[in-house]
Amino acid sequence: MFKNTNSIKNQLYRLAILQCLLVIVFWLYLIISKTMSLLNTVNYQISQNSEKILTQLDNDLSVLSRTTLFPVNRSLFANNDSLCSGLRKGSILGNHTFEFEFFTQAQTQLNNSSVDFVAIYDQSGNGVFLTKKSTLSHTCTIRQNADWYTSTLQDHLGSSLVLGPNDFLNSGIAEKDSVSVCVARNLMDPYHYRTIGVCVAGIDVNNIIRDTFPENNLTNQEFVIYYKGKLLFTNMNTHISPLPEYQGTMRKQFYSTLKGSGIEHYLFHGDNTAIIIRTPFSSLFHHVLPAQLPIIMLWTGILIFISQTMFRISRNIQAFLKVLITTCNAFETDYVPTLPALSLPLEFHEVLLSFNHMSDKINTLIHEILIKDLEKRETELQLLRTQINPHYLYNTLEVIHLAAYKNNDLQVAAMAELLGKNLQYGLRGTTEEVSLQEELRQLDIYLSILSYQYADNIIFHKIIDPSLLNCRTIKLLFQPMIENSILHGFDSNKSKIMIDILGYKKGSKIILCVSDNGCGMNQEELKKLQQELSNPNSQSIGIRNVSRRIQLTYGPEYGLSIDSIKDLGSTIIITMPYLPFDTLQ
Repeated sequence: MFKNTNSIKNQLYRLAILQCLLVIVFWLYLIISKTMSLLNTVNYQISQNSEKILTQLDNDLSVLSRTTLFPVNRSLFANNDSLCSGLRKGSILGNHTFEFEFFTQAQTQLNNSSVDFVAIYDQSGNGVFLTKKSTLSHTCTIRQNADWYTSTLQDHLGSSLVLGPNDFLNSGIAEKDSVSVCVARNLMDPYHYRTIGVCVAGIDVNNIIRDTFPENNLTNQEFVIYYKGKLLFTNMNTHISPLPEYQGTMRKQFYSTLKGSGIEHYLFHGDNTAIIIRTPFSSLFHHVLPAQLPIIMLWTGILIFISQTMFRISRNIQAFLKVLITTCNAFETDYVPTLPALSLPLEFHEVLLSFNHMSDKINTLIHEILIKDLEKRETELQLLRTQINPHYLYNTLEVIHLAAYKNNDLQVAAMAELLGKNLQYGLRGTTEEVSLQEELRQLDIYLSILSYQYADNIIFHKIIDPSLLNCRTIKLLFQPMIENSILHGFDSNKSKIMIDILGYKKGSKIILCVSDNGCGMNQEELKKLQQELSNPNSQSIGIRNVSRRIQLTYGPEYGLSIDSIKDLGSTIIITMPYLPFDTLQ
């Protein structure tokens, strides 16, 4: 047999070295020629835009501060004192005169400024608000004793308080109507000089950002704005960068640092505001790549050259593979083939020897696999023979029931009878589907069994739409969920557990909710259980079994979902199609 010492490995080594050199040259050119100019351009652009944002924000905060004065401006009450009089009386909810006057004056403020939002609260936390996008004013009530509201009421000097989105929590205003940055001010009665309410005005900082950073500029940027050292606004989904210590004596300072997967730009603006802008590297290179077209074309030419070289090498590989395929096809015949002696490179010669050695072993391995498969089938058959026969278990329960009844052990007799009925329900018939009414009757039997162990410690309620009782469902729908609630529901703090089943129709679906007041689960435990439900290889045979049977019977769009709160309880939501039987079973 002929051996060629000119190995393909050596040829590929030379080709790999050539490729690496070309790649290094390409990237050195790209990095050296473009990195510095790119960073300078980005820094200049962001410096200018950051200055615009903070300048506009300062101007808008001044406008917000002035806007909050409109309810107690004496000139406005010269002919109409509806706002002050309404606030003096206490609650402003249901005061249509107040709401009309507020709408008129607030709309004027919104139309004549950049303000996006105006609200007035009385001393009880009741309020009325109007947005620039809405055509009607709306009422609201502070849901809790919000810190910002209490602080503003107690500020008898009438100074303004700047609030960020997190500060403006519990305002009673829906999230869709809320704004990014607000200014709140204590309302002093201009005639009696006492606190009568709070006025809030706000702007959407996102509008400022969108105007400063149009779509044709860098994308996917994240912003953090600080006001007097406090976080005011952010759209960062990742870790929020803290504000570094202000350095220098000038009223404006700008610098950039590489951090993580991008660049962070810092701008200190005056004594009040500072901004951090995070620009991902992906956004930078998105604008760089079009400028590299000549380099890309050059690199394409180099790759073509490399491809031609690899083609010459591959011809040897193809020649060997053709022989190898022909030999492998011979396995369909009655003999074990071997490769003929060929003039091949060194590596292919080693493959030939290995292939022929493999062929000698294949027949032996096939026989071994067949024998092992027969042994495995025999083992599985023996295992099936040793499993408990459900019919035998049912007959045994009948014997226990009669024996207990004869011995006057009525409790054991009753439990054996109920368990027998429960088992008979699962064995009866060949169909998987039953009516919901029949499933609920079987659940009552199961609960009767549990009552012997738990007595009055389980409180059970059923609220089922009567129109659902004739609907199709699967057997043993509720029992695994009740078992789960009891197993995990009792602890040292709960001597009784309440289990509620709620059933109603929603469109073409049936919704069944099984709730308990047990220990519940934290978010980590809930996530793990939800993963178990969706895992086809899960070893769970409880609620996972129920969810899988529902999906196999009615389709993947149906099944179970779980909601739980630690120490409050859990709820399992069952979704099935609305499929009534022709007659009740």
